[in-house]
Amino acid sequence: IDLLRQALERAPDDPMILAAYALAVARRLSFGGTDDDLAEARAVSARALRLAPDRPEPHIALASIAMHVADHVEAARALGDALQLAPHHVDAHHLRGLLTLEVVGPAEGLAHLYTAMTIDPTLTHVRWWIGRGHAVLGEWERSDAIFAEATYDDQGANDYWVNRTRTLLYGRTPERESRFLAELAAAPAFDMKPAISVVMALLRGEPAPLTALAVLANPNRSLSR
Repeated sequence: IDLLRQALERAPDDPMILAAYALAVARRLSFGGTDDDLAEARAVSARALRLAPDRPEPHIALASIAMHVADHVEAARALGDALQLAPHHVDAHHLRGLLTLEVVGPAEGLAHLYTAMTIDPTLTHVRWWIGRGHAVLGEWERSDAIFAEATYDDQGANDYWVNRTRTLLYGRTPERESRFLAELAAAPAFDMKPAISVVMALLRGEPAPLTALAVLANPNRSLSR
């Protein structure tokens, strides 16, 4: 974002730079952006759309913002525009997959997510959404295999475990739950681990771990500790 901002200072009306900047600012919202970030993302995306309506990035940026505020109708419209302009844009397929997986149906969502991975196989985190989609369809063997084969770094641990937790809740069995709890306990610390531990304890009718509750109750303490 900083580099794109510097580029815009030199070429404030360059449509490619402005479109890329709008998308970068919109993506920042996924990592806990503030109200100011949301306002900036909206303003920049609107300006990018005026100057570069024939580029997919401003439309994808608008879709990212709409999904951030749960405006699914606007997100669908913007992604439809983006895919019309660029039928093979990986970000458009990725976001369309996430959206349709939730509000239309897992089959359409999976089609877009698989397309995104075909276009860019390095998007390993998309596999976890695919694993969850197969679970929604009741395809448990396929879903379990995807999560078993998955690898992730420290930054991706939250997405992996949140998707795997939701998948488990769709079809809890003693065997699947036992395996999940053992692997969760052995996993290195990550931000959402205390929250997931509390959820699992409550589901099992057990007292929530006091250490996890203490971490969740104190926003000034790092959740990774």
